[in-house]
Amino acid sequence: PGDVGALVTDAGANSVLFVAPDGSITTLTTFPGRDIGGGFPSDAVPTGPAMGPDGRAYVGQLTGFPFTGGQAQIYRVEEDGSQSVYATGFTMVTDITFDDAGNLYVLEYDSNGLLAPGTTGGLWKVDTLGNKSLIFSAGLEGATGLAIGPDGAFYVSNHGTGAGAGEVLRIAPVPEP
Repeated sequence: PGDVGALVTDAGANSVLFVAPDGSITTLTTFPGRDIGGGFPSDAVPTGPAMGPDGRAYVGQLTGFPFTGGQAQIYRVEEDGSQSVYATGFTMVTDITFDDAGNLYVLEYDSNGLLAPGTTGGLWKVDTLGNKSLIFSAGLEGATGLAIGPDGAFYVSNHGTGAGAGEVLRIAPVPEP
Protein backbone atom coordinates (compact mmCIF):
# COMPACT_ATOMS: atom_id res chain seq x y z
CA PRO A 1 0.00 0.00 0.00
CA GLY A 2 2.82 2.48 -0.46
CA ASP A 3 5.07 4.26 1.99
CA VAL A 4 2.45 6.23 3.94
CA GLY A 5 -0.88 5.46 5.51
CA ALA A 6 -2.02 2.79 7.93
CA LEU A 7 -3.16 -0.80 7.84
CA VAL A 8 -6.25 -1.53 9.92
CA THR A 9 -8.06 -4.79 10.56
CA ASP A 10 -11.84 -4.91 10.75
CA ALA A 11 -12.61 -7.99 12.85
CA GLY A 12 -16.36 -7.70 12.26
CA ALA A 13 -16.03 -7.71 8.49
CA ASN A 14 -12.96 -10.02 8.48
CA SER A 15 -11.16 -7.44 6.34
CA VAL A 16 -7.88 -5.58 6.09
CA LEU A 17 -8.21 -1.89 5.26
CA PHE A 18 -5.73 0.74 4.10
CA VAL A 19 -6.25 4.24 5.43
CA ALA A 20 -4.54 6.87 3.27
CA PRO A 21 -3.15 10.09 4.74
CA ASP A 22 -6.18 11.98 3.37
CA GLY A 23 -8.49 9.68 5.39
CA SER A 24 -9.78 7.67 2.45
CA ILE A 25 -10.28 3.98 3.20
CA THR A 26 -9.73 1.09 0.80
CA THR A 27 -10.49 -2.56 1.53
CA LEU A 28 -7.35 -4.55 0.66
CA THR A 29 -8.81 -7.98 1.26
CA THR A 30 -11.51 -9.92 3.08
CA PHE A 31 -10.92 -13.33 4.61
CA PRO A 32 -13.52 -16.08 4.20
CA GLY A 33 -14.56 -18.29 7.09
CA ARG A 34 -13.15 -21.80 7.25
CA ASP A 35 -13.92 -24.92 9.23
CA ILE A 36 -11.38 -25.16 12.08
CA GLY A 37 -12.97 -28.13 13.76
CA GLY A 38 -16.50 -27.08 14.62
CA GLY A 39 -18.23 -28.51 11.55
CA PHE A 40 -19.09 -25.02 10.27
CA PRO A 41 -17.19 -22.02 8.92
CA SER A 42 -15.46 -20.08 11.69
CA ASP A 43 -14.87 -16.35 11.26
CA ALA A 44 -11.33 -15.47 10.21
CA VAL A 45 -11.01 -12.44 12.57
CA PRO A 46 -7.88 -10.74 11.17
CA THR A 47 -5.65 -9.06 13.76
CA GLY A 48 -2.36 -7.23 14.20
CA PRO A 49 -1.48 -6.04 10.71
CA ALA A 50 2.22 -5.41 10.09
CA MET A 51 4.31 -4.42 7.12
CA GLY A 52 6.87 -7.08 6.31
CA PRO A 53 10.46 -6.51 5.26
CA ASP A 54 9.35 -7.25 1.69
CA GLY A 55 6.92 -4.30 1.73
CA ARG A 56 3.84 -6.52 1.89
CA ALA A 57 1.11 -6.55 4.53
CA TYR A 58 1.01 -9.46 6.97
CA VAL A 59 -2.00 -10.23 9.12
CA GLY A 60 -2.59 -12.54 12.07
CA GLN A 61 -5.75 -14.53 12.60
CA LEU A 62 -7.58 -14.79 15.90
CA THR A 63 -10.16 -17.25 14.48
CA GLY A 64 -13.68 -17.33 15.77
CA PHE A 65 -15.63 -19.95 17.69
CA PRO A 66 -14.70 -22.71 18.56
CA PHE A 67 -11.19 -21.15 18.90
CA THR A 68 -9.53 -24.46 18.07
CA GLY A 69 -5.89 -24.70 19.13
CA GLY A 70 -3.28 -24.57 16.38
CA GLN A 71 -5.67 -23.34 13.68
CA ALA A 72 -4.73 -19.65 13.50
CA GLN A 73 -2.52 -18.59 10.60
CA ILE A 74 -0.42 -15.65 9.47
CA TYR A 75 -1.23 -14.38 5.99
CA ARG A 76 0.76 -12.37 3.47
CA VAL A 77 -1.43 -9.94 1.53
CA GLU A 78 -0.40 -8.73 -1.91
CA GLU A 79 -1.24 -5.27 -3.27
CA ASP A 80 -3.99 -6.81 -5.41
CA GLY A 81 -5.62 -8.30 -2.28
CA SER A 82 -4.64 -11.90 -2.93
CA GLN A 83 -3.63 -13.84 0.18
CA SER A 84 -1.21 -16.64 0.93
CA VAL A 85 -0.50 -18.47 4.17
CA TYR A 86 2.89 -17.43 5.56
CA ALA A 87 2.94 -19.36 8.86
CA THR A 88 0.62 -21.84 10.57
CA GLY A 89 0.03 -23.60 13.87
CA PHE A 90 -0.96 -20.71 16.12
CA THR A 91 -3.93 -20.17 18.40
CA MET A 92 -5.85 -16.91 18.80
CA VAL A 93 -3.27 -14.49 17.34
CA THR A 94 -3.78 -10.93 18.56
CA ASP A 95 -0.72 -9.14 17.18
CA ILE A 96 2.36 -9.59 15.02
CA THR A 97 5.49 -7.59 14.28
CA PHE A 98 8.81 -7.95 12.47
CA ASP A 99 12.30 -7.14 13.75
CA ASP A 100 15.01 -5.46 11.69
CA ALA A 101 16.43 -8.84 10.65
CA GLY A 102 13.09 -9.92 9.11
CA ASN A 103 12.04 -12.33 11.86
CA LEU A 104 8.31 -12.43 12.60
CA TYR A 105 7.00 -12.34 16.17
CA VAL A 106 3.51 -13.62 16.93
CA LEU A 107 1.48 -12.92 20.08
CA GLU A 108 -1.22 -15.37 21.16
CA TYR A 109 -4.12 -14.42 23.42
CA ASP A 110 -4.57 -17.98 24.71
CA SER A 111 -2.39 -20.79 23.36
CA ASN A 112 -4.99 -23.47 24.13
CA GLY A 113 -8.07 -21.69 22.81
CA LEU A 114 -10.88 -20.27 24.93
CA LEU A 115 -12.76 -23.53 25.32
CA ALA A 116 -9.73 -25.57 26.50
CA PRO A 117 -8.29 -25.58 30.02
CA GLY A 118 -5.60 -22.99 30.74
CA THR A 119 -5.36 -19.32 29.89
CA THR A 120 -1.67 -18.79 29.08
CA GLY A 121 -0.77 -17.09 25.83
CA GLY A 122 2.54 -17.14 24.02
CA LEU A 123 5.10 -15.02 22.20
CA TRP A 124 6.54 -16.88 19.23
CA LYS A 125 9.39 -16.23 16.83
CA VAL A 126 9.24 -17.33 13.20
CA ASP A 127 12.70 -16.87 11.72
CA THR A 128 13.39 -16.00 8.11
CA LEU A 129 13.67 -19.73 7.27
CA GLY A 130 10.19 -20.44 8.72
CA ASN A 131 11.40 -22.10 11.93
CA LYS A 132 8.99 -21.47 14.80
CA SER A 133 10.02 -21.24 18.47
CA LEU A 134 8.25 -20.18 21.66
CA ILE A 135 10.24 -17.39 23.30
CA PHE A 136 7.98 -16.43 26.22
CA SER A 137 4.72 -17.49 27.86
CA ALA A 138 4.99 -17.19 31.68
CA GLY A 139 2.20 -14.92 32.93
CA LEU A 140 0.82 -14.01 29.50
CA GLU A 141 -2.96 -13.98 29.88
CA GLY A 142 -5.23 -12.09 27.54
CA ALA A 143 -2.24 -10.54 25.77
CA THR A 144 -3.46 -8.15 23.09
CA GLY A 145 -0.64 -5.92 21.81
CA LEU A 146 3.01 -6.35 20.82
CA ALA A 147 5.82 -3.96 19.95
CA ILE A 148 9.60 -4.14 19.77
CA GLY A 149 11.17 -1.12 21.47
CA PRO A 150 14.32 0.72 20.42
CA ASP A 151 16.11 -1.20 23.19
CA GLY A 152 15.31 -4.50 21.45
CA ALA A 153 12.91 -5.58 24.20
CA PHE A 154 9.38 -6.79 23.54
CA TYR A 155 6.53 -4.77 25.02
CA VAL A 156 3.31 -6.70 25.50
CA SER A 157 -0.06 -5.44 26.71
CA ASN A 158 -1.28 -8.12 29.10
CA HIS A 159 -4.68 -8.79 30.71
CA GLY A 160 -6.14 -6.80 27.83
CA THR A 161 -9.74 -7.67 28.53
CA GLY A 162 -9.95 -7.18 32.29
CA ALA A 163 -10.99 -3.71 33.45
CA GLY A 164 -8.33 -2.32 35.79
CA ALA A 165 -6.10 -5.39 35.40
CA GLY A 166 -4.16 -4.36 32.30
CA GLU A 167 -0.40 -4.01 32.31
CA VAL A 168 2.47 -3.60 29.90
CA LEU A 169 5.22 -6.17 30.23
CA ARG A 170 8.80 -5.57 29.13
CA ILE A 171 10.32 -8.84 27.95
CA ALA A 172 14.06 -8.50 27.51
CA PRO A 173 15.57 -10.34 24.56
CA VAL A 174 17.88 -13.20 25.44
CA PRO A 175 21.10 -13.13 23.45
CA GLU A 176 21.66 -16.26 21.40
CA PRO A 177 24.91 -18.14 22.12
